[in-house]
Amino acid sequence: MKILFTTRYFGGADGVGRYSVEIVKLLMKKHDVEVLTSKADVIIPGLHYKFIKIPTKPFLFWELLFTLRSSWFVFRNKKNYDVVHTQKTETLGGDIVTMHSCHRAGIETRNDQDKSFLKKILRKFWPLNILRLFVEKRVIKKAKIIVAVSRGVRAEIKKFYGRRNIEVVFNGVDTDMFSPGVSSIKKELKIPENKNVLLFVGNGYISKGLNFVIDSLKYLGKDFHLVIVGRDSWVPEGDNISVESDINSTDIHLYYKAADCFVFPSLYEAFPLVVLESLSTGVPVVAANVNGVTDCIDDGVNGHIIERKGIDIAFGIKKIFRDKNILKKYKENSRATAMEFTWEKTLDKLELLYESINNNTNI
Repeated sequence: MKILFTTRYFGGADGVGRYSVEIVKLLMKKHDVEVLTSKADVIIPGLHYKFIKIPTKPFLFWELLFTLRSSWFVFRNKKNYDVVHTQKTETLGGDIVTMHSCHRAGIETRNDQDKSFLKKILRKFWPLNILRLFVEKRVIKKAKIIVAVSRGVRAEIKKFYGRRNIEVVFNGVDTDMFSPGVSSIKKELKIPENKNVLLFVGNGYISKGLNFVIDSLKYLGKDFHLVIVGRDSWVPEGDNISVESDINSTDIHLYYKAADCFVFPSLYEAFPLVVLESLSTGVPVVAANVNGVTDCIDDGVNGHIIERKGIDIAFGIKKIFRDKNILKKYKENSRATAMEFTWEKTLDKLELLYESINNNTNI
């Protein structure tokens, strides 16, 4: 099949960009693939790229320019492809769209958690949010097939837009790159060998719940050290905290290898790749009950699902570390879980959907 795969970013730290790279790499083995994008941080030999130029930030509506231009490209050229696969609200006119989140649900979640009435009003009437919701509604209404990356995202789309025929195809993980092993990160960060390493990965610390993780440290004592990989306008400080804000995405697997537990009390997610990457490295996860987490975390088996409270996070962590044999079992279970979420399995399900479009049949 000849497939057009559209994504605003191809590669980089963005979850959609990383998803796109993994799927396209596998698709290329059997299909003729072209990528429509504004920026490619990953250049794959033999892959055909079509670039759409858009202004860089901080132009307010920069992302919508990609939507307009990529949608126009699809409208003019769709007949040249067997399948057009688009990502969330980035492009109109695709045959199949992967919903990596539900923007309307994200707004509702933040409003529920925000005590500021002014912020809620601003969120509701912010021009960019209005436009995003308009595009999201049209994408969900018009696409032949909607793919949700988690059961939670499927439920949100059903709730807010009423669409029923939604396929769930989970995100995957590179189980070769993210595998248990030895890392020098602990030594490089001068963390004592007798300390347990807690890992947090994410940009936008407040929305990812980092403040709750930091609060949990006062309940854990001196046996734990928190390593933060990400960026925000504020930099956490403390004797038992290390912050790594400028690392290459190809080196992130080394931080997972150095970790003993991954902590992620995020406010909203679709299906966080970081959770799968932790599990694949054999690192148990303590996370909030957000989309995707309940699809891969079995409470008490490969991690714990917790409330966004410092004391609750600490309790979840301590249950994992109460005994070396228990910790070992958690790690073994984590790796075993990840083996059920490979990118190959993700692609197998997507290809069935591609074939149904190409043959004009229903799954």
